Amino acid sequence: MRYISNMKISRQLHYPFIALIIILFFSIVITAAAEESTPEVLILDAYHQGEDWSDNEIYGIRIAFHEVYPFFIPSIEHMDTKRFPNPNHLLFIKNYLKSKYLEKHFDIIMTLDNSALNLMLQYGDELFPKVPIVFAGVNGYRSDMLEGHTNITGVAEVQDMEGTLRLAMKINPKIKTIFAVHDYTTSGFAVRMDMESIAEKYRKRVKVEYTPEGTIDDLVAQLKALPQNTSVLLLTYVTDKNGRTLTREESTRLITTASPVPVYAMHETRLGYGIVGGMLLEGREHGRQAAAQALRILAGEKISQISVENSRSRPVFDLNVLERFNISEKNLPTDSVIINRPASFWRQYRTIWVPGVIIIGVLLISTVLLSKTVIRMHIAEKSLRDAIQLNKEIIDSAQEGVIVYDLDLRYRVWNPFMEKLSGVSAKNVLGLQPLVVFPFHKETQLMKVLERALDGETPEPIDFQFLLPDSGLSGWISDQSSPLRNANGDIIGVIATVRDITEHQEAENELLKQKYFLQKAQEIGNIGTWELNVLENELLWTDENYRIFGLPVGTALTYEIFLNCVHPDDREYVDTEWKASFAGKPYDIEHRLLINGKVKWVREKAELTFDEKNKCVKGIGFAQDITERKQAEEERKKLQAQLTQAQKMESVGRLAGGVAHDFNNMLNIILGNTEMAMEDIAPDDPLQDKLNEIFSAARRSADVTRQLLAFARKQTIAPEVLDLNRTIESMLKMLRRLIGENIDLAWLPGANVWPVRMDPSQIDQILANLCVNARDAIADVGKITIETGTANF
Repeated sequence: MRYISNMKISRQLHYPFIALIIILFFSIVITAAAEESTPEVLILDAYHQGEDWSDNEIYGIRIAFHEVYPFFIPSIEHMDTKRFPNPNHLLFIKNYLKSKYLEKHFDIIMTLDNSALNLMLQYGDELFPKVPIVFAGVNGYRSDMLEGHTNITGVAEVQDMEGTLRLAMKINPKIKTIFAVHDYTTSGFAVRMDMESIAEKYRKRVKVEYTPEGTIDDLVAQLKALPQNTSVLLLTYVTDKNGRTLTREESTRLITTASPVPVYAMHETRLGYGIVGGMLLEGREHGRQAAAQALRILAGEKISQISVENSRSRPVFDLNVLERFNISEKNLPTDSVIINRPASFWRQYRTIWVPGVIIIGVLLISTVLLSKTVIRMHIAEKSLRDAIQLNKEIIDSAQEGVIVYDLDLRYRVWNPFMEKLSGVSAKNVLGLQPLVVFPFHKETQLMKVLERALDGETPEPIDFQFLLPDSGLSGWISDQSSPLRNANGDIIGVIATVRDITEHQEAENELLKQKYFLQKAQEIGNIGTWELNVLENELLWTDENYRIFGLPVGTALTYEIFLNCVHPDDREYVDTEWKASFAGKPYDIEHRLLINGKVKWVREKAELTFDEKNKCVKGIGFAQDITERKQAEEERKKLQAQLTQAQKMESVGRLAGGVAHDFNNMLNIILGNTEMAMEDIAPDDPLQDKLNEIFSAARRSADVTRQLLAFARKQTIAPEVLDLNRTIESMLKMLRRLIGENIDLAWLPGANVWPVRMDPSQIDQILANLCVNARDAIADVGKITIETGTANF
């Protein structure tokens, strides 16, 4: 590109006078044509003449139009809605316009600020049907405001808070706090919410504080107390807590006078009243931006293809305030505008110097340069050929893509690596814009990055996936764009380097997949892992760890929060074991958690890393939910105890059965011999009474033996009709011995109990089992009650 530009200069030097004559001739022709083609434009201003903001907007519109239409004279109507806000006034303006311009046709209508746009949205089709409308200065713009209207576009008024914040941090890298000033009106709250969302991105770099609600005097006192590592960002301040209303100029002057530190703002109306400056929204530039859209429409571009734009701000500063705070101009952006700069000798007399210099310059060029043109042309051509060849070899041999865009963001360089990467040759892209050539997934983001580079920024690289239908290639690339400057430092385009990061992206995707598998494995195994950075006091948990401890994922973690999850009875044990691990003791413990009243069991194991001074610096470990395992162990212990008890009872039963069987055999002998003896002696024999007692005792012993056999389950079933009260009462002595002396046995016989037919040994067995189970259930001391009754059917 530089070669082409220099060649044009060289050719012009051949014919300076001919060029001058041609320019004069065509200027006359163009002037005549311009008078005939100047469009009819109506500027509808919502405010009054003399209002700085709208006056500057109009000035910017006129300057932009004059560059294309030198004889442009617009029709201008001031609605004066700031001083006459009544809705009836809007109706008056509508009738006034309808009457005044009944026979007038306009090529385009430009509305300035919200009231003017609202008038055209409501009455535009009636006043000026089918006439394109371009708006500017609209606050709070939303896309649904234009719903149902297809002939309207424009520029929304948006203050660049983020740009001003970055500017303040760049000018003074040592600031720690931004004091954001705003009132507590509806708009003040809205601006604060916008600022909060922006400040979140810079929270690691600077802390943003906001003014508490109060009076203007409270605000002045707070400002006077600000420390030196602070800057003030004036968002908006119109009304204080007591309802006192201030103009922008008044509030700005009060704030900047009280503040001992620099004050930044975003609107030009505050400039000149003590602010350092900022990314200011200027009425003239705002008007020029809207005029550019209007000129595109007049040039034949369809209004439906022209999107609503946000306003653009410029870095503007007050030299007097810069000097007050000792801020060097070297710290400012290169494209900064500075006011209150003393006029130089050149500026004061430029009306005399400019014509003189032009005349002298033309004469010198015509006499000196003409004689050197041929020599300079050959030298320039050789230098340019060498430079172009060197640049071409460097670009062509580069192992990454190199792209160069001109000021219209059209491709000017597309090196061989880009051809190989994309499968598209340079001849198919040069001269075109990206949106025309490639269907990138993030083409809008790419264009924004390129526009930022044209503004002098060096944006962060962007990564995106591309798909080329013609070649069938696809992959991931990383694009790094930067401003392209000439030898004078002027921006002449954008240069971008492109790297193929497909393998890197695939590796990242594989890493995400492995992370997912690890997470699922932890969920299945109820295992959560953690990592502790002791030096940074930073504790990281996996999602499963949060679930185990019953905490929301992402909760900020501390040792106290962890300890609060531990069961109160286990906290001292856990704390002791954890502190002991810092002295080298292995940390592998099991303990309980208490989460929402529910007890859990976990196993925790950690591996700590120590430095050369034997100080713990890092730890890594896991926590596993072992509640189910613990419950299974408890159930197994319970079953084991029951089995042991059953085995004991079975052994006792075998012993009792054996003893009872042998004893029963001996009792049979005693009973038989006693009965024969009683038959052999006379009824009145004195021994008869003693034999009766022996026989009765033997019978009672036989009953006890029968009960023991029933307990041992070795009795033959012989059903008979039984009186439950009598049967149970006969077993009380044996049952009391069975349950032990420390447990009381109460007997409550029922009245009118039905007789039952069953084997007495079954009753004995049932009662014995019930008493044993009851004894085991009530532990060492208690009471067992046996009660009989009649069931109702």
